[in-house]
Amino acid sequence: MHLDQLKAHILAGLTNQEALRTNPQVLEWVHEELVALTHDKVPPAYALYDFALVRAKRYLKIPLDDEDLAIYNEALKAIKQAPLVKECHHRPLLQIDDKGGLVEVKNKSFSPLKWCKKRSFEL
Repeated sequence: MHLDQLKAHILAGLTNQEALRTNPQVLEWVHEELVALTHDKVPPAYALYDFALVRAKRYLKIPLDDEDLAIYNEALKAIKQAPLVKECHHRPLLQIDDKGGLVEVKNKSFSPLKWCKKRSFEL
């Protein structure tokens, strides 16, 4: 998933787009969660975007309504049921540098699978 596409989708789903612009680390956190959750799967794009939008709203402390929760649960279900990739590879993690640009994390000790097992993505 391209980070620009993810950012555009999240911005399109927010009524207060300035919230994401003033908190760019939220995009980084959502991206890390997606990498951890989908590192060995090929989920549908809609599920990734829906999951990302709801997680971004949660990080930005935007109240979630019943529709948001239903969309999130359906997205999570689709991601969990997605087929496994034949060769599991590590997708690069991105973080925001001091100048506000995105750079790839070179931390070899990070394991998305271990990270995912330690955390629950349930709301």
